[in-house]
Amino acid sequence: MKACLSQHKEEALENFNLWLDFHGFEVEEIPRGHILPTIYDSLEMGSKKLLPLVYKNFKQLGVEHRAVQQFEGYYKHTWYKNQLLRKQCTDFTQMLNEANIDYFLTKGLPLITRYYQDFGARPTSDIDMVIKQENWEETVTLLEKSGWKPLLPHRDHRKIPASHVLHALTFVKGNFQLDLHWRFSHSVFHVNWSKAEIFQYVENPTKEMRCLNDTLNFILIIVHGVKLNPMRPIRWVTDAVNILRTGNINWDTVYRFAQDNKLKSPLFEALQYLNEKGFCTIPNQVLTDLSNTKKVDFFSLMETRLATKFQFLRATYLSFYLTDNPIAGLRLLKRHYQYTWNCDSNIILLILILKKINTKFISRS
Repeated sequence: MKACLSQHKEEALENFNLWLDFHGFEVEEIPRGHILPTIYDSLEMGSKKLLPLVYKNFKQLGVEHRAVQQFEGYYKHTWYKNQLLRKQCTDFTQMLNEANIDYFLTKGLPLITRYYQDFGARPTSDIDMVIKQENWEETVTLLEKSGWKPLLPHRDHRKIPASHVLHALTFVKGNFQLDLHWRFSHSVFHVNWSKAEIFQYVENPTKEMRCLNDTLNFILIIVHGVKLNPMRPIRWVTDAVNILRTGNINWDTVYRFAQDNKLKSPLFEALQYLNEKGFCTIPNQVLTDLSNTKKVDFFSLMETRLATKFQFLRATYLSFYLTDNPIAGLRLLKRHYQYTWNCDSNIILLILILKKINTKFISRS
């Protein structure tokens, strides 16, 4: 990551060479045309997605390296795919604007346009869009009119699932993917739609697509990045640093938001990591305020490997945490699994739960 982010030639080159040595890449012994596939194919997806940023950073710094020069093709491929995704997004957001439907974009496209300012520097595979719950059915209708289809068509996608455990549904159009959110993520992450100051436009001065302001974008990237993920979410570091370098962060808002949404622990750990590793400088008072808690917030608890492995624990926690009493929590949990397993019958649902318990625990003992 320091090869991606360092603003000093020597540091970027040194860290990239250390990374090559760590993975055992003998670049001088690999034929020039085989360097990119040799490196790319041996990496997990999280690291693969950083290669275009290494190329961009080395080019800006004027550093020449035999391996990095071969990343140019991947950089150009990323630029091309992101331009196609941006066109799909622009076409659909224009329909939403004409229908007066409130929305905003998160993660990929806003990050690329506002903070990386380079469509080749950051691969992104989908469009992430958040809408109001009351606009769900109208938005889905517009999606279908423009050629998007639900990834799982057997479900009643025209209605928001009666489950707070889920936070989005996925739609596809050819090779493109759009995640339509009615909440940000699995975490309890609330935004007041009526406050105009929390929004900005992805591209000024066109004002075609709306996204969150710098501070909320920064918080969302960290919350999404530090949670456990099948793909190593190491890119949250480069995302966060690019927002810090080009955006305007209100640290008072960061603290208030962390406190109100019970996110002090993950934000403290992430900001402390960025500070200690030298990626950026975080104000000491911010770290002190975020660390001043004796409680372990439930977000951190639910992102342990145990809770991620046993999804029932996570679903149970969210169902009870988001309701006022145990009975309401049980009802919400039941509706969640009825939707997840496409099952309306209470009896069949009970049978499926018993089978899951038997498979998970009893048959292994």
